[in-house]
Amino acid sequence: MSPFNKLEPSQTMHVHPHAERPIAHGLSRKQLAADYDVESTVSDLPGYMRPFVERSDRVRKTFQQRCKLDIAYGSLNAQKLDIYLPEASSNAPVLVFFHGGAWKGSNKECRAFPAEVFCASGAIWISVEYPLAPEHAIEMQTESAELALSWICKNATSFGGNPHRILVMGHSAGAHLATAGLFRILNAHPELSSNFELLMLSGVFDLEPMMFTKVNDWLKLDPQRVLQQSPICSIPSKSPPLHTFVGGNEPDVFMRQSLDMTGAYAKKGFASRLTTLPGRHHFSVLEEFDIQSGPLQKAILEFINPQVFFQRS
Repeated sequence: MSPFNKLEPSQTMHVHPHAERPIAHGLSRKQLAADYDVESTVSDLPGYMRPFVERSDRVRKTFQQRCKLDIAYGSLNAQKLDIYLPEASSNAPVLVFFHGGAWKGSNKECRAFPAEVFCASGAIWISVEYPLAPEHAIEMQTESAELALSWICKNATSFGGNPHRILVMGHSAGAHLATAGLFRILNAHPELSSNFELLMLSGVFDLEPMMFTKVNDWLKLDPQRVLQQSPICSIPSKSPPLHTFVGGNEPDVFMRQSLDMTGAYAKKGFASRLTTLPGRHHFSVLEEFDIQSGPLQKAILEFINPQVFFQRS
């Protein structure tokens, strides 16, 4: 049994249902636009992200025969995923990651680097691509996340994975899509809930504030779309454990997103946890994949092999 299943529901705050909350955290449009503009908080964001890209390139070269690239999970060109395998892949736990990028940028190739750590620990790492805005609407993006997770669940045994041990992860916009996609599956098939667990970094779970930021230039959100596409508004009747992580140096709105989500989970009686990563901003949280004994790596390693982990603890 995963240690996530032993978590108690979060008691960090009581969250009102979506329809009862003050609009967009009660902040002004100007403040929302500033707080969600995280790209402007890093002076040279492409330069900052370059080491992740370069390391991911090295991982693909190192893995060679142990990676399956550009596997189609749907009919669109962007509906592809990359699979990175451990040395011995038999009934291995599966880690699925959806990249961030404000719903319109980045790619799966840039998020291969965590495979180095976690495949060495016996897990399978999958980096998912999805159709990007503005060419594709948010409905297509969440549907793509659903398709990807369904494909992984159905085909896990073909690449040595355990279809009953899938950790779904995402960063920022990717956390939104990963959660929304899984909830689409579980609202239709609640019996599959025990196959999954959720771990999200700096996630967006409530799209309402996005209507008042530059992101809406390409998402074209309105109140109806917000209600339909926000995971906080569609938590399944049977939901898997949720662990959210937020950087200690991120704008407060991202802490609020995770507090609201873990609180909504708690209100429905589901296990959840929120962990703050001290000193991390919205993008440096990704460095925590490599921090040995850090809370993010520790949580993932516990999922991969809880028995071994607790024997060492």
